[in-house]
Amino acid sequence: MFTQEEAVSFLVAQRLVDKFGDKGVQRNYNSGIEKIKAVMRLVQKEEAINIDNKIGSLDFSSPLPNWEQDWLQIIMDAIVKNKKIELTYQAINSDTARFVDCVGVFFSMANWYLIGFCNLRNSYRTFRLSRIQEIKISNYEAATKHPPLQSFLQELTEKQNLHEITIEIKHDKFTMIDSQKYFHGLIEEQIIGDMIQLRFMTFSIDKFARWYLAFADVATIISPNELKRTVKEIVGKILLTSSMRHPTQESGFSSSNSGLIV
Repeated sequence: MFTQEEAVSFLVAQRLVDKFGDKGVQRNYNSGIEKIKAVMRLVQKEEAINIDNKIGSLDFSSPLPNWEQDWLQIIMDAIVKNKKIELTYQAINSDTARFVDCVGVFFSMANWYLIGFCNLRNSYRTFRLSRIQEIKISNYEAATKHPPLQSFLQELTEKQNLHEITIEIKHDKFTMIDSQKYFHGLIEEQIIGDMIQLRFMTFSIDKFARWYLAFADVATIISPNELKRTVKEIVGKILLTSSMRHPTQESGFSSSNSGLIV
């Protein structure tokens, strides 16, 4: 029997699966949830239904254009069965067919990725699932010896030179940051008084700075200093451009009174 806290955690996870899982994962997870509910006592079922009605999510773009397919489920099945997958992948200039040993999958920046050993390239590659055109489990056994997934993730982190960013935004202005926060690498949210602190791991300070300017008057950059400098440089260029266009007018916008909280 499950505790109330365990049952609630399953229901919360169900919302995440519904948003970030493909149809195969959703179908199997929801089937499992129904089996869990079937063995609950009546009181637990009523509590679960009541809690379930209190958990929601907002619609936003799916991590996969082919989300109606079972890409993620097929990959996981191949890992369990230790089989190679055969996939058609959209490369930069063309689509290529290849056999791949699946090492594992990971989720980053609102996208799913597969790390696998590509028999075509004879090396380990990272495949973005949204670029997979077709996929199926082959009859060929996958190699049994591959480095652990975590070692690849550590290497990717080092290669990508990810930047950790922390900002704070007023609680009543939090709605100004929509689902775009996930695309900029949100990893943690924390309520501190009347502020919400957000931590990001992002690939580009410059791109993050330009996104930050959309709500800069109600948010504070905690770290890093590099982000603060980048924001000020962008604002400075805006002021310079404005001054050149209207040389006879005083600009009412300056870095000292602009309201930017950096």
